Amino acid sequence: MDFVSPPKKPLVVSQLSADILSQRQQAVQSKSIMDGDGLTWKLKVIQHQKPHEHDPKKLVWVLIMSLHCTAGVEDLINTGTLNKSEDSRLISLLGLGEEPVSFCVKPRKVEAEEEDDMLRQARQVLPGYIESVAGKSLLELKRAVICRLIEKRCHFGHGHLTRPEQS
Repeated sequence: MDFVSPPKKPLVVSQLSADILSQRQQAVQSKSIMDGDGLTWKLKVIQHQKPHEHDPKKLVWVLIMSLHCTAGVEDLINTGTLNKSEDSRLISLLGLGEEPVSFCVKPRKVEAEEEDDMLRQARQVLPGYIESVAGKSLLELKRAVICRLIEKRCHFGHGHLTRPEQS
């Protein structure tokens, strides 16, 4: 088979709509949300299609929104999540030079048969989702995540626990 020109990449149905979608996602994901304790959260948005539950010939638009925060031990101390004197054991188990702790609020998912309907629903859900973090103290959530992380490390041998030396 002799080709006059090399094969072309698959063509996106509408390159303009793909560019607009990409710009919209970047604008939404560049937002920073500050919680009441002083940590900065980022919004992540994922949009895709999946087969319809009841009709395999149809597709459903899905949009998943999630709020994430990553903080090191120093950030947790500075924002009051951990107290240097009262939580010295937790701090030593986390380790000052270790990787930061990642926090996430339960993601919100929006589904619709039409892309416009999905976006309309997302615009209604998003402000309430952001308000669940913005300006609110999430100390209980953060401390629970820290304790689960330490427990996981200790169970799987990644902890900093050592036995005291026997004299």
